[in-house]
Amino acid sequence: MQTAVVTTNFQITPSRRFWEHDLELSIERLMTEYSDVSSRQNWIESLSGRQLTVLYAASNDLDFTQEIPLSKMRQMLVEKSEQLFDYYLVNRFNHAKLETAVSDIAKEILSDELLEFCLVKNNKYDKKSLLFALFKQKPDALKNIYHYDKIHKKGFAAFVLMNPPRQRELNFAEFVLSSPITKILEKYDASLGDGFESTLQDVFLHNDRLYLFIRRASDEDVLLNCDQLLHGHKPEWTIIDFAANGNQVNICAKCPQKSVFITNALVSDYFGKELIFVDASDVNFSRQVERFIRHSASHQADEIKLFEIRFRSPYLHNNTEIVISTCPHDSIAEDLQAIQAAVGDILADITAVDSIKVLYKNKRITLYFRCLDEACDHIRICYSEHVLDKNAREAFKSWMRTTYGLKVLPKARCCY
Repeated sequence: MQTAVVTTNFQITPSRRFWEHDLELSIERLMTEYSDVSSRQNWIESLSGRQLTVLYAASNDLDFTQEIPLSKMRQMLVEKSEQLFDYYLVNRFNHAKLETAVSDIAKEILSDELLEFCLVKNNKYDKKSLLFALFKQKPDALKNIYHYDKIHKKGFAAFVLMNPPRQRELNFAEFVLSSPITKILEKYDASLGDGFESTLQDVFLHNDRLYLFIRRASDEDVLLNCDQLLHGHKPEWTIIDFAANGNQVNICAKCPQKSVFITNALVSDYFGKELIFVDASDVNFSRQVERFIRHSASHQADEIKLFEIRFRSPYLHNNTEIVISTCPHDSIAEDLQAIQAAVGDILADITAVDSIKVLYKNKRITLYFRCLDEACDHIRICYSEHVLDKNAREAFKSWMRTTYGLKVLPKARCCY
């Protein structure tokens, strides 16, 4: 027996453009999918009690604390499922979004009582419940989440403002929010000369950081839509993460050095004089690095443990690399002591160490060391940021700075 499918033009809130252009969801495909009565029922049946409660309250303009049996709420939602297409879109939007990205935005908007209701365990939240509530209260929050999620998943290059002037009375964030960024983007596109157009998709202030999300076309691509091929271009994102005073910026882009054009123009307009951002000189002294490696390799290190080291020895020809790795993640101290007779104390010459792997809060992080001068007095440390989300990256960098006085950069920042 075949399931009856009825094609319906469901109500779309706040607009079709919001879902398709801003959030990049396929309305046509999802509308066809939702036209199947059994699909709508299966979706509602799949919701947990918490998600069902929040959806019922949001779709009926009720308080989520209403004491109504779950079975009755589920039945009533099934009966009015044709009116819930917007929330079905929210349900699909939830896919692959990080819990941290959703909860960070939700904490600024939702009540403490509702946040507590959506708390699951280990200080984690039910993403879908939060999204249902957010969509009801502030649909634009989904756009913030869509972009903020990218921040958690990508690496950034750090830049600092050279010779920053005295701060103006006008707040930098307020200036950017009201400044003619479109004109700056037009000049940026003209400088690239590839015929593509940059569009500002979102800009918002969060935790004293100002975020700008810029989208433009990139490499040619082809997509399969049912039995048809669609020819077009991949979206290329530039994410600009400003400090509140505009003196420092992190940039995520295909070529951050080119995107600095945008940040230079913004701060120059703000301060009323031509200014430029330069690569942050986050360097460390060789003695600091040596102390850190020796301590992390010892039995005394609790929070961080060195379990692999890659180095070169002057005793070997052709710059041959040696790798020492413990299994699973035991201290490497005894191994270093055992090979000292053969190759010497490798930590005495920090130029010989190319990289190490450490265990930090159950995450395997690789640290790369690059000398910035012939004497190797100054060393840049880059880390494999892809194993950490945004909050964990910030926590790791802060911990390294506080504990060892070391500055570490994401590997997205060129360290070769």
